[in-house]
Amino acid sequence: GAGPRRRRRRAARRPTLLLCPQEEYDGDEVVREWERDAMARIDHPRTQQIVLPQDLAAGGHIGAPNVTVVARDAFDWLDETLEG
Repeated sequence: GAGPRRRRRRAARRPTLLLCPQEEYDGDEVVREWERDAMARIDHPRTQQIVLPQDLAAGGHIGAPNVTVVARDAFDWLDETLEG
């Protein structure tokens, strides 16, 4: 047989917010490459990447140590996206 068919990846066409802790973004080239690849594949003008600042204790997995910063950034982005 021809083997399993691979699904072709299509660009996302929805507003998207990418959140990444600074310590992961600054410390791992693979993470930065994933972020660049995701941003390149998302075909929407209201897509944004936010690197969560380590100095505000928003590091760790998805900023869990300071969920207030994560919520502020996410809801600010959502407000701007829905207004526009």
